[in-house]
Amino acid sequence: MPIKTNITELDIFNFVFFNEIIRQNKRKYIERNEDKFELLNFYRKQNKSIARSINKETQKKIAARIPAYKIPKK
Repeated sequence: MPIKTNITELDIFNFVFFNEIIRQNKRKYIERNEDKFELLNFYRKQNKSIARSINKETQKKIAARIPAYKIPKK
């Protein structure tokens, strides 16, 4: 019997923006069932949009001060 995992919008947000803080079981569940979460595409587009609007030097400064911030890959 499959384990029921309650995934909230906050979980999806954290999956995209702060993947390292989401619990492993939720992360794996989202990864295996990405097609079930329409909000993933929305937040991914937002993440890409934000990354494009911040130059690399500013991203480096933010990463130096905020450990959870990861410089987005393009």
